[in-house]
Amino acid sequence: MQENGAAHILSEPSVLCMNNKEASIYVGQTQSILTQAQQSTTGQANIINNYSREDIGITLKIKPRLSNQNKVALDVETQIEDILPGSGSSADRPTTTKRKIVTTAVVNNGETIVLGGLIKNSGGKSITKVPILGDIPILGELFKSRGTADSNVNVIVYLTPYVVKNNNDMKRLKSALSELEDIQTRYNDYVSKGLKKTNKSTIMPQEQNITLSDNDNHNINIDELEIVTSADGKEKTLKLK
Repeated sequence: MQENGAAHILSEPSVLCMNNKEASIYVGQTQSILTQAQQSTTGQANIINNYSREDIGITLKIKPRLSNQNKVALDVETQIEDILPGSGSSADRPTTTKRKIVTTAVVNNGETIVLGGLIKNSGGKSITKVPILGDIPILGELFKSRGTADSNVNVIVYLTPYVVKNNNDMKRLKSALSELEDIQTRYNDYVSKGLKKTNKSTIMPQEQNITLSDNDNHNINIDELEIVTSADGKEKTLKLK
């Protein structure tokens, strides 16, 4: 979806949590917002402005609880706050929007949960006109066109907990995630070079001998990999054929 322009990744953070302890991640910026403006009491023409600091971005709070069945209960609170474009009478008084989800989910170690419903609706009006002619009173309306644009943005949060019991588990997890990312990158490069269109004809590239290695130093040819899509079509994984 990201390659087709249908999706955009806002952030890919990771955090290490202790059992039954809350951890949080914040990605964004702090905005100064004017809250009050008052005349000086000294009789001079001075205006005293009071500002508040507002976090604009993505905030994620997680509190994990482990069970004996290798399951993880997650208390999740995610909030997305942004500024509406062109809002407010000045840059000091923007209009902000907040989208928030608070929930609890129980998953197995390594399973992914999906949080959705953070929908943002926005609309706007546009005016296109012919230079000079469009500025003529009354007759200028003949050289103008007006339109409206509506957009719906649905923010989806993916969470995958991994139980780490010691330093060795942490090293293995980092190594596995790094290898998976490298395999995905190489596979995407291989697929993108697989077909070339020239003069509306398809030309197959020459055979490429790209090999990968697993933890046991066994070579894996890229042709031995395949993408497996889950039944709901939301997850894709790489597996050996």
